[in-house]
Amino acid sequence: MKKLLSFMLALFFVSANVSATKFYVVPGGTGGGSGWDQASALGSVATAVNWATAANNDTVFVAAGTYTETITLKDGVTILGGYNATTGERDIEENVTIIDGGHVEGSTDTKVALNGTASINAPFT
Repeated sequence: MKKLLSFMLALFFVSANVSATKFYVVPGGTGGGSGWDQASALGSVATAVNWATAANNDTVFVAAGTYTETITLKDGVTILGGYNATTGERDIEENVTIIDGGHVEGSTDTKVALNGTASINAPFT
């Protein structure tokens, strides 16, 4: 019985440490929530990426729109665009998602489009 209990506790702690978190970003999101669902979606891709944990292989789901900001990608964090902010359905051709760093004051970064067959999969920074 002790072995079974020990095994179950170990399994619980292992599974608790490897669960990935999903963060949601929508244009005009207030950032007042956790970003863990559509209702509490964040308004900034950079904030979601900063909150994401590479060790957990977290994913940032970005709704269609243009986000004027710069981001630093993290190894192990996936960013996927092309979502409808209302339905949550992903259609990468209909729901164009753009991160426009070129219009951030003092930035020399350019646009990154998350459409077509593309998604950003870090390990680049």
